[in-house]
Amino acid sequence: MLDPHDPASVHLLRARFGGLLARSARLLGGSLQIWSPGLVLVDSLPDRPAPAALALLRELAARAAMRHDCAGGPALDAQQLALPVRTRCGLVAVLTLHREGRGTRSDPPAGSTTPAEAAAYFGDLARVLSQHLDLLRDHAAQAGELLFQHAQQQVLRRVRRRLALPAEGRETLAFIVEQARAATLAQLALLSLADLPLLAAHGPAPAGAGLWIDPRLARELAGRLGDRLRATGEGILRGPLAALLRGAPPVPGPVHVLAATLRRGGRPEGFLALLRVGEPPFARQDTALLQALSEQILVAVRGGEADWEQSAFLLSTVRALVSAIEAKDPHTSGHSARVHLLAMLLGKELGLPGTEMEALQWASILHDVGKIGMPEAILHKEGPLTREEYEIIKTHPPRGYQVLHHIRPLQEASQSVLLHHERYGGGGYPLGLAGEGIPRAARIIAVADTFDALTSMRPYRPPRSEDEAFAEIARVRGAQLDPLVVDALETMLPFLRENLAMIAALPAA
Repeated sequence: MLDPHDPASVHLLRARFGGLLARSARLLGGSLQIWSPGLVLVDSLPDRPAPAALALLRELAARAAMRHDCAGGPALDAQQLALPVRTRCGLVAVLTLHREGRGTRSDPPAGSTTPAEAAAYFGDLARVLSQHLDLLRDHAAQAGELLFQHAQQQVLRRVRRRLALPAEGRETLAFIVEQARAATLAQLALLSLADLPLLAAHGPAPAGAGLWIDPRLARELAGRLGDRLRATGEGILRGPLAALLRGAPPVPGPVHVLAATLRRGGRPEGFLALLRVGEPPFARQDTALLQALSEQILVAVRGGEADWEQSAFLLSTVRALVSAIEAKDPHTSGHSARVHLLAMLLGKELGLPGTEMEALQWASILHDVGKIGMPEAILHKEGPLTREEYEIIKTHPPRGYQVLHHIRPLQEASQSVLLHHERYGGGGYPLGLAGEGIPRAARIIAVADTFDALTSMRPYRPPRSEDEAFAEIARVRGAQLDPLVVDALETMLPFLRENLAMIAALPAA
């Protein structure tokens, strides 16, 4: 954007309109000088006048700048004019015309324009340049605004995509804070929210540059910024840090700050602050982006609270379901909790990503939910089951799926509840799937379920040791159980030998 107070503006005038000024000098039969607002000679086209004439031209340029109109020279043997070039924002340059004369003003050189014609042309030239510079300024402003709008939309699009992904609330907030820092070229961003630890995002900085502060100083700085925002009641704080804070700021040097209060229902919830070392200070566009991202932070906070409430409700519901299952059979009390723990340990050993671990979490603790409503005579039977009784038991995976798949957060987990009795080599139930066609979470639950069943007390047999249980599992490796999961269980055996008593003592969910 063209700034009349920036020395670069007069050089832009020279660069954009130098050809027009050179042709005008030839037409007027003299030379044109371009002076900065501080009356420094930028250029003289096509040549430079003598020092005495140049001194007079500078004096005329000063008078024209002060009077805002044309100034003329008094010499009878020269024709000299000065005109300011102004935009709506102020003085950009002063143009002077120097023509060597032969005689008086009424006796111009042969073939040249008269003084009156030169003055008229000179005035028109200054007005045209002023209008074009205003147009350039407007164009630059519009282009800058469009670029800013595009950049802001890109940042907000990235943030909204992140908000749509399942993630920890603090990770999402940290992502938004880093986006705010990077988009505004700040070296430090601070997010202060009630009931949450302070979040700080540092930008990359070479040695001896940037803005790096330790956590203690970050907390002190955040506290003082928060005090200033509360004391003034301002929604936006912008300016030099030293001028905004009373007393010496915890961060020395020429630091600019931009901070926005986060309000929910008219009540302050905290603030987001950006800090930048040196120039330039934060601009209006930075303020608009900060306010937009502050709204996204509040969306993330509200979403996090809603997710927490939903998870808490879901967890209490799951615990009630598991308690209802295990209350029907005292011999299997704590089975779901133990299978859940073993499955999560196996999932971690296998390096499952976060989304699969979440599905495994719910599926492992709810894998037997379909046993609700099963005849207690079958569940409590101490001897072998008849064919008819076994067919009834085989209905518990589909029954569990029917209970869970209508609940949106448990839809993925319901697939593993349905399929945790499939066999890796085929021939399991209810669908007869095999190998990779069985969800990985279901294959993990199958191994954890088998291990717990073998190492637990049953009415018809005593518990087996960890090594005896693993030997039986290894025997069906590849035929019934996933070889990779069995190998992961083998890796965990030393831990299980030391801690199985503690795992066995887990209470029901």
